[in-house]
Amino acid sequence: MLGAEIQATIGAVRRTDGGLRQWCASVTHSFDDREEAMPANSPMQSLYSRLSQQGLKKSFVKSLLPDWWEDEIARDPSGLLQAQLILARSLNFDLASLRDTAATVRFQSAHRKFKHSKAVDKDSIRLSAEYATGMAKLAVQAMSTEYVSPPSDPTQLRANILKGRPQVDLDALLDFCFASGIPVLHIGSLPGKKMDAVAVKQNGRAAIVLSRNAAPAYLLFHLAHEIGHIALGHLGDADGTLIDAELKAAGGGDADEREADSFAIYLLNGSNVKYTSNSRYLDAQALAYGAARLGAEKRIDPGHIVLNYGFAANNFPLANRALSFLKNCGGPGAVNAKLTSNLDWDELSDDQASLLTRAVATKT
Repeated sequence: MLGAEIQATIGAVRRTDGGLRQWCASVTHSFDDREEAMPANSPMQSLYSRLSQQGLKKSFVKSLLPDWWEDEIARDPSGLLQAQLILARSLNFDLASLRDTAATVRFQSAHRKFKHSKAVDKDSIRLSAEYATGMAKLAVQAMSTEYVSPPSDPTQLRANILKGRPQVDLDALLDFCFASGIPVLHIGSLPGKKMDAVAVKQNGRAAIVLSRNAAPAYLLFHLAHEIGHIALGHLGDADGTLIDAELKAAGGGDADEREADSFAIYLLNGSNVKYTSNSRYLDAQALAYGAARLGAEKRIDPGHIVLNYGFAANNFPLANRALSFLKNCGGPGAVNAKLTSNLDWDELSDDQASLLTRAVATKT
């Protein structure tokens, strides 16, 4: 019965934006004579309450609904379904559990791998991971480029990229991903605690979500690490998500993490290297200068050399200061600019496109 009801009304999502606005305006108009504040037992208040039990703030839930949305629209069953469809898609919820007011709201069934340290509680990043997964699925839907899985040999991939690039930097890896049919998103605003990155498998395709508002050198390593997970088959054959809560410059974690770290190091450097210095008093400016010189010689991103050194020396404060002396091109804005220009937005409904656009809007 529920499935039939959903199928009968799901066409609302496919309407044009103007049609939706007119329909919602007519529904809202029928409630003009009612009190402005919705009663505690109204459909939307009930939905907000159930979602709050999952740790979602009402303000975040409302931010996912279209600009034209008014809670009074949900008094009409079709309007309520519209909101439930949008929220289910955004947060990767099982729609039937949202529709059944007596049920506990559940996430969609899928294989998930959480990669986290003892200091990170899996439940604390669950909401953020599911939201990132929902947005990644939309990006996959709008990715018309044929999907080609990355080669499992990172040195082969590095050689292929260097045929047309001076070094394997963030811009080069982004271009590789989109040319391979792998959308890459940066989502800075999440409903829960941030993770570093997420790799998603959906309908035989892969997508990557980055979330740290960090210097390009950090995003470069995170992206290379996630490409490693995809190339090495860590996501498996079925739909699923691999969540990396916290990534360092290299090392640690289980076998999958060590393999993805090694893949990233070989991809970015061409060998398994840790950068060191003979100087006991290396300052940030000298580190940046040395990294720029070595990077030009070895075709390695200087920012990565700096972070690699910071990890090997256990001195990230010095590495972060050194990054400020380098020309840091890219960052979250560059990631999402590539996404925007590479997606086929006609593959998304107006509501879907709005959801994805707001998710990747660069926050300053």
